[in-house]
Amino acid sequence: MQKNKILIVSITFAPRLSVASLRLSNFAKEFEKLGWEVHVITCKHNDGNNMLDLPISQENITYINYFDIFNLINRFPVKLLAKILKKIISFFISPIGEFYPDLRYYFWRKKALKTALKIIDTNEIQHIYSSYSAVSSHLLGQKIKENRPEVKWIAEYRDLWSLNHGVSGINKYFRNFQLKIEKQTVSKAQHLVTVSKGLAEELSKALNRKVEVIYNGCDLESFKTITPYHFDQKTIVYTGGVYKNNYDFDLLIDGLTLFVNKYPDFNFQLLFVGTSLPLSWKSKTKYKQLQKYIKIKSKQNHHLVLSMQMGADVLLQFLWRNQEQKGILSGKIFEYIASGTPIITIGKGEEVEELIDNYSFGYFGKTAESILLALEDAFKENKINNQKDIQDLTKANQVVKITSLFNAV
Repeated sequence: MQKNKILIVSITFAPRLSVASLRLSNFAKEFEKLGWEVHVITCKHNDGNNMLDLPISQENITYINYFDIFNLINRFPVKLLAKILKKIISFFISPIGEFYPDLRYYFWRKKALKTALKIIDTNEIQHIYSSYSAVSSHLLGQKIKENRPEVKWIAEYRDLWSLNHGVSGINKYFRNFQLKIEKQTVSKAQHLVTVSKGLAEELSKALNRKVEVIYNGCDLESFKTITPYHFDQKTIVYTGGVYKNNYDFDLLIDGLTLFVNKYPDFNFQLLFVGTSLPLSWKSKTKYKQLQKYIKIKSKQNHHLVLSMQMGADVLLQFLWRNQEQKGILSGKIFEYIASGTPIITIGKGEEVEELIDNYSFGYFGKTAESILLALEDAFKENKINNQKDIQDLTKANQVVKITSLFNAV
């Protein structure tokens, strides 16, 4: 019986640390556990962000160098000048990109296509799995499928393309044109998958195709080797980036203020790991009044981040303020669930609430008063380990679903 072989196509992959790299690296590892031979074609990034272990043999990962003007600008010694130049270039590139998608990775695609076809032919690969964003992953998947029509192709959406909620300005007037390009690009993919039910609904309606849900999933194996971090005080932990316009920071601060006013001598900290807080947040009077409780840590090794998640008293998860963005479901929520640490969500989000209800232990901070009650309960109780069965949510189970989709072709 011929061994199953797959080529994963992605702009980013381990050791580079990113949400996409984490998802796909774990998937690659799970494919290998199922006996699949895994190959990856990705970009060679030079941003010094290499913090992940390689999930498969380095021999099976092909990094393609490419010219990226943004990487060049990032080396400028004057950071303000670099920021201004990037804004100017983005201003001009963005409208052009409506007609010629993903110009930034044009040279990468040209090199990657030749290499990908050689990898497929040499290793007799039967399956490709392209992951958006960026658009170039699907554009490369499309070209591979045109040149090797016998290969089975699944196109993954970690975010929306033409329907992206972040599209603004002149670009939003080209949405229908972009949708036409998008439909054409993925038309030969045998299956489309995405990361949440909300995104699946939007994509299915726009593309007039069935879209399956493949969650980021929980990596229980990673936590088996992690020792919980020891904090010297009660600790709320938030890991990852922040989106100042989409997170209800005021609601969180209002809840914390109620708690501090009620328990002025209580020793606790709110720790943000791997990010810096926006100036618009830190300039708020309410923030300044709580500043002694709020701590910031720069980006940390992923193992240390998992350790902090396990050692925290409660984990913080923001839900998107705009209810039209209901499909946004970050991979972090699955890390949180796998850690077994209680979770407090800030805002409203049906799909996240459903996941926490079914698979974890958590609190829903929809008002300042509910945040106060959540903190009172989380801080007074001993650590509650997650005793619920989360096998349905494991990364291993998500990859089994992907193999089932390939087998159905």
